[in-house]
Amino acid sequence: MGLSAIDVITMLTSGNGGFFDQLNNELIYNPSGKEPKIFVFSRSNLPLMARAITQKEAREQYQPVFFSSAIIKKLKKTLKSLILKSKFYRLLLRKWNMYIVTHILL
Repeated sequence: MGLSAIDVITMLTSGNGGFFDQLNNELIYNPSGKEPKIFVFSRSNLPLMARAITQKEAREQYQPVFFSSAIIKKLKKTLKSLILKSKFYRLLLRKWNMYIVTHILL
């Protein structure tokens, strides 16, 4: 579901008497029963995903495995040589292979 869908659903469901309670630092919605029933679907009949599998939460930060800041700084200094360019592409290929194994094959 995209942000536009969220905006439309919010407009359709606001003002019907439901309310939020805060419990243990979480917002809990208490419906009034007057909210419309909304069925979200896609024209392709594929299931809707609210978040990509690899997308991080707002509080999470991506931790690189092969392309750390130190390696990128080192490569920037000496990227003119063909040897390091080929090393860059080998690292890129390793990263792509790791992505395939951890996100597609598993």
